[in-house]
Amino acid sequence: MGDPALHRQQGAQTLTSSGSSTRSATIFPARKAIVENLIEEELGRVSGANRSHPELYLEFGEAIGIPRAELLSATMTADATAMMHWMYWLAESKPWYVTLAGISLGSELFNTPTLTFA
Repeated sequence: MGDPALHRQQGAQTLTSSGSSTRSATIFPARKAIVENLIEEELGRVSGANRSHPELYLEFGEAIGIPRAELLSATMTADATAMMHWMYWLAESKPWYVTLAGISLGSELFNTPTLTFA
């Protein structure tokens, strides 16, 4: 695992270095995918919703009759809690670029039958 600050520094050097064109070619598609994902998650600009995903979830809940205050104070299921702990573990134990990719892209692809409404 090593020093998280060192990993962050090494990651920044990798992303900003003027290394070989092969390195750049492999880095930029991933960067683009991460940026597009963040733009959609936080601003809704890719889909045209122009609202963050958390806001859309709240609006959906209200549309089906669940008050916003109830949604915001709901207790997480065990699966949701495990996912949250995984994200914090990732952020605390891995380089920043692994965390960003894992949370931005990896969690988007996480789809399992155990994620159900309680």
